[in-house]
Amino acid sequence: MADEQMTSLVHAVGAAAASRVPLEVTLAALAEEQVDPRVSRAARRLSVQLQRGATIDEALSSLDDE
Repeated sequence: MADEQMTSLVHAVGAAAASRVPLEVTLAALAEEQVDPRVSRAARRLSVQLQRGATIDEALSSLDDE
């Protein structure tokens, strides 16, 4: 994942933490709003993994499987 894409995800995580919105909700919204299809796929995949009960480490590891 490119630096710019990773920056988008990091900002989403920061915004979720600051606003106390569940991370999976923030990532799902990012996936819907994101123009870049790679960032959208990554955010959607993370959101789904977290909704299924994965830890953030497990969810991030799932991105390596792509």
